[in-house]
Amino acid sequence: MPRLHLPLLACALAVWLPPTNARAHQALESSALIVSTTENLEITLTLAQAYATALLEPTPALPLTPDNFDSLRPALLAIAPLVATATDAAGKKVDPTRVLVSLTTEGEIRYLFLYPTAVHTAGFGMPALAKLPRGYFCTLSDQRTTPPARAILHKEHAFHTLPTLP
Repeated sequence: MPRLHLPLLACALAVWLPPTNARAHQALESSALIVSTTENLEITLTLAQAYATALLEPTPALPLTPDNFDSLRPALLAIAPLVATATDAAGKKVDPTRVLVSLTTEGEIRYLFLYPTAVHTAGFGMPALAKLPRGYFCTLSDQRTTPPARAILHKEHAFHTLPTLP
């Protein structure tokens, strides 16, 4: 019987199996999703643990778990203005009406920033990117447009002008 090599078998399975949408964040990666509902403009920001905890002083021991997350929630909420900001057309900062922070089942930190729909945000920024070492980045997807507007934010470009909506 012929001997199959493990790398060859793994490649064959990768080609044969259907792709999935699930993927883990890299340590320096975050993602932002902007959507509108009838009540709110929502910005959901998902951060790898290393990204979020790099902003805390002192940096907590990893990994964050459901058992130790609640003790860090106040500190994570306190850094929310560094994590994400929205601005209006005049460049003035718009404050969210509510900010929530949670730990996902994958162990990532998820922020939800809620703004009233009457607020026409014109920009989205991540001030923390300028404070972190080079290499941290955020993929942005503005689902309010068709097709969704996409951008990558990083240390040298931590702000994105959002498309004007009709």
